Amino acid sequence: ASGNEPLALFPEGATLKNWQVAVIPNKYPALENSGTCPVPGKRGIYTYLSGNGRHELVVTRDHDNNFSKLSLAEAEALFRVFKERYVELDKDACVEYVSLFHSWGPNAGASVYHPHYQIMAMPILPPDIKRSLLGSAEYCKKTKRCVHCDILTQEKAENKRVIYENESAIAIAPFASRQPFEVRIFPKEHPPHFTDSSPSVYKSVADVLWNVLKKMEVHLNDPDY
Repeated sequence: ASGNEPLALFPEGATLKNWQVAVIPNKYPALENSGTCPVPGKRGIYTYLSGNGRHELVVTRDHDNNFSKLSLAEAEALFRVFKERYVELDKDACVEYVSLFHSWGPNAGASVYHPHYQIMAMPILPPDIKRSLLGSAEYCKKTKRCVHCDILTQEKAENKRVIYENESAIAIAPFASRQPFEVRIFPKEHPPHFTDSSPSVYKSVADVLWNVLKKMEVHLNDPDY
């Protein structure tokens, strides 16, 4: 789809004949790797930064099965690929934040039917993420506790908004959702970075996401997302 050579093929040792997951450069990237870190510029009162970064696609071989239609083993293997790409992109000194997302269905902006996932390595921290981190830091400063750990403690005690849970991860509906059917998934362990997650953690998160999307597919008539 990209017209470029794959950046990586999985499982390890796979070839163009037997790959199951491929990582390729986006043919129409929102960010481009110039080889140097961008320098902030000024235009009057405005500060701007060039769109330097990386934009990759993670493509599964099966043409019809999006995440919820994969086997659980395939879903876990896909999360391993995500983590390996995070680890690789984290080596770039210009990268401040890595975002991974999947659009499913035309109403969600998915212009290509074949299931694929996008990874964007950015030179900035998105404002929503920055506010969340600052809020977490302020809560810790006031209480000496982790806000996310406290959220999980309360949600498990109330047991009104827990959607799905396994040994190492949990999905909840937020206390105040910003949009219908919003779901948040938390690992129960405390590593702050996805790149630090053990296989048991990212496999558990994959299991939770897989089950939540299956529930949405059934009860919401396979919605675009």
